[in-house]
Amino acid sequence: MTATRTKYATFATPAPAHPARSASTVSRAFFAWALPLIRTRRQLHLDDVWPLAPETTCSVNAAPLANAYAASSSVVMAFLGVYGWSYFWMGLLGLLLRLLELAGPMVLNQVVGAVDAPSTLYQSVGLLFLSMTSHAFLYSHCVVLEETTVLSFTSGLKGLLFQKLQRRSLLVQDAPELTNIYTADLGTVRFSTHRSCGFAGIAVIVLAMTIAGSISTVEATAYDNISTARDARMKAIKETFGSVLVLKLQAWENEVAAMLHRRALHHTAKLSTLRSTELLYVWHLLRAGAGGTLCMYAAPIGVSVASFFCYTLVLGHALTPVKVFTSIALFRMLQEPMTQAPDNITAAIEGWTAIRRIGEFLGQPEKPLPPPVLPTPPDGMSLLPVST
Repeated sequence: MTATRTKYATFATPAPAHPARSASTVSRAFFAWALPLIRTRRQLHLDDVWPLAPETTCSVNAAPLANAYAASSSVVMAFLGVYGWSYFWMGLLGLLLRLLELAGPMVLNQVVGAVDAPSTLYQSVGLLFLSMTSHAFLYSHCVVLEETTVLSFTSGLKGLLFQKLQRRSLLVQDAPELTNIYTADLGTVRFSTHRSCGFAGIAVIVLAMTIAGSISTVEATAYDNISTARDARMKAIKETFGSVLVLKLQAWENEVAAMLHRRALHHTAKLSTLRSTELLYVWHLLRAGAGGTLCMYAAPIGVSVASFFCYTLVLGHALTPVKVFTSIALFRMLQEPMTQAPDNITAAIEGWTAIRRIGEFLGQPEKPLPPPVLPTPPDGMSLLPVST
């Protein structure tokens, strides 16, 4: 293993261009421009990492996002105004992916039902291969589009928050802390039966979604309480460090040593109480999340049992292997959206809470502009009165 050598230069070398800039259409379609980095057999160095594309940098995204926010005074409307078309394409690609996933149960129904005539299955197998290939191709582009859009939006929003930090008035005391917005709220800024017997399964789904909705409400309340408690704790920490800085600046340690010890104990007890309150809300959030996960993992089993029970005992139909395997395949497709439903609902509610807090920070009054500086005459010159 060779040691890396640090290179020193008087002038910084220009950063290499992103390989996607010079890639061909075929390379862009299949992401072949990333193969040289993926095939690297050694440990990656900092020089191997590509620079950010210009459309994902903070300077490029902050300006249009600031203009859109100034026109609408809403973070959501600013996002739709700048990244609305990307959001539309993400939804369209997601719809196409769900439609392509239906090819699996359809082909399974034909394969199980035509065991005695395998020669008629070539078209179905070809259709399945084509649908799965198209699914993989569209899924990769959908993921890249989602990641780049989220990266562009968060980078622009961080730039907008930093600009507001430089202009905001310091008279407002109850505004959300920018530290918590950067570390928590921005990471928060990240969905889906068959025939008449499916009504029983739909009833189970509705029941599970109702339970998941109530659990998500509890999670959202706990997340809001955690954010409020975290703001209170950060303000207390800032007060503590601010007091220490004043004492150090004035050299009052010896004069107020006893009082300083009492105040330190008081601040320690206050911080401990605030931290205990925050951890209590975190426990409520984790407990609600565990309940939602249990509910959604048990829901597909309830859907299949209720559907088969209604189909055989209520409607009186015979349950054949074709119907069983096809139904299980469809229920398996429902499992992923249903297990993701509580997380998606919770993420949406937490995201709305984070957007509200970001809006409160951006909506703070700005400090007044300094008065304009009048030009002064050069030395040795005096202003002559103008006679009228």
